Amino acid sequence: MSEDSQECDLELSRTARLIRRHCEGSLRFDEHFQNVRYCRATDGRLIIPAMAAMQMAEELVLHVPDATDQSIQLMVTGESFTDHDAMGGEADRWRIHFGEPEDLQWLALELDLGKRDGLVFDGEALQEPHAFSDQEPKLLRALQDEQTLITHRVAKILGHDPEEARPVAADQHGLTVRVRLGTVRLEFDAPQHDPEPSAYLNAVRNLPETTHDDLSI
Repeated sequence: MSEDSQECDLELSRTARLIRRHCEGSLRFDEHFQNVRYCRATDGRLIIPAMAAMQMAEELVLHVPDATDQSIQLMVTGESFTDHDAMGGEADRWRIHFGEPEDLQWLALELDLGKRDGLVFDGEALQEPHAFSDQEPKLLRALQDEQTLITHRVAKILGHDPEEARPVAADQHGLTVRVRLGTVRLEFDAPQHDPEPSAYLNAVRNLPETTHDDLSI
């Protein structure tokens, strides 16, 4: 593998990690902007509550974490769904992350293309599905045994003890933890391939120490 190819793979991995980390962005729909919170669906798409104008827009671009030149720009295609559709479970997933939304219609955002710092990434490569979504409920229950450690790791990132630190997603790359004003992402050094609780909890116990100053776009 050439040095350029290795560098490209590293930047792709870093961009995917940043998308997982932030869980919020600014959505441009035609000429309008709206701040949104997203969670990752089990198939890798991004789930957001959506007003009608977003569903009818001809062009959707999600800026993560905000609409600045330093942000990731994701060209996306939205698929509308409701709580009563087959994808209604993904709406519940969003609620577990953030609570009850103002808008009760939903969009699943397919990643078509990503841009960051002059680099262009294939959207499919950034849209990695959950490797063991069927085992996730069992993993979340098992994580209750590591609540003290998880709270400590979240406190290091926030710079203060959280009022709430509840794991709401457990995937191959790490944990998403709900806190009072949003979410905090705890990432493994390397993806985990064993969904058994004992192996997963061992990876959680070896989560790297991360502070707020270590996190940047």
